[in-house]
Amino acid sequence: MKFAMIGLGKMGLNLVKNSADNGHEVVAFDLNADFVKEAATYSDKVSPATDLDDMLAQLPSPKVVWVMVPAGVPTNATIDTLIEKLAAGDIIIDGGNSNYKDNLGKTSALLLPELSSSMQVLQAVCLVHVTVETS
Repeated sequence: MKFAMIGLGKMGLNLVKNSADNGHEVVAFDLNADFVKEAATYSDKVSPATDLDDMLAQLPSPKVVWVMVPAGVPTNATIDTLIEKLAAGDIIIDGGNSNYKDNLGKTSALLLPELSSSMQVLQAVCLVHVTVETS
């Protein structure tokens, strides 16, 4: 799987590392270029992005974008910008500390039939990687 991670603070960076360690490809973006560089040097499974457009251009469709930025205005502004840039079937995962009610409003607005595109806005607590071993 290939997805994008926006926000490379402690939680976001560790999710990128864990995902790369488990074979996933990640396009990493943060407003702090040093954080992006740190993520990209961790593994060849991690690709740096210089901005949101660069990040989205590196993703296959349907695009999956995981947002790990501070709750409130930063998260809402990031999701609003992504909604303008993404297409029907793309997925935004709000993995921060946002109130789930914020996402309910966004999700209902996106899924109205009169809108030409819709996306799924998910609120995630964590990503679980499950390995099943057989003997």
